[in-house]
Amino acid sequence: MSNIAVILKHADASGLTKDVISSLVQPAIDRDYRAAERAEKAAVKEAEAVVRQAEEKKAEREHELALVQLKTQQHNNVPFRPANEVKSRIPPFSDSDDMDSYLARFEKLAQFYGWEKKDYALHPGSLLRGKTLKLCWVAYGDF
Repeated sequence: MSNIAVILKHADASGLTKDVISSLVQPAIDRDYRAAERAEKAAVKEAEAVVRQAEEKKAEREHELALVQLKTQQHNNVPFRPANEVKSRIPPFSDSDDMDSYLARFEKLAQFYGWEKKDYALHPGSLLRGKTLKLCWVAYGDF
C-alpha cells in the first residue's frame, strides 16, 4: 500500500477535513513525483549511455574493417621488391638444374612479388652460378 493510501485511510478513520487530508497527502504526492522524475532522468541517462556505447562499437568495427580492407589492398598491390629481398626464397641456379623448371619457378615468384616483365632480367643476376653466370657476363656484360 502506498504512503498516500495509508495517509488517506488514517485520515478518514480520524474524521479529518479535506483541507487537512490534502495538506497531509500533498507532501507524499510531491515526493512520489520527484522520485518518478529522478527515475526518468536516470533511465534517459542510461539509454544515452547505451546508444553512445553502440556508436563507439560501430565506429570501432568500421575502423577494423577499414584496416582489413587496407591490408587486403596492400596485399593485392605488392610493391616492387629487389631480388636480394627474395633471394633466400629463390635458390640459386646451378649447372645441374633444369633451366625450364627454374625459369618457371622464377616467373611464378616474380608475378607473386608484382615485378613487371620488363624487369625480370634484372633480378636473377645474383642467383646464377657456374657456366650460366659466365654466359650472362659474355651476353649482357655487367648486369
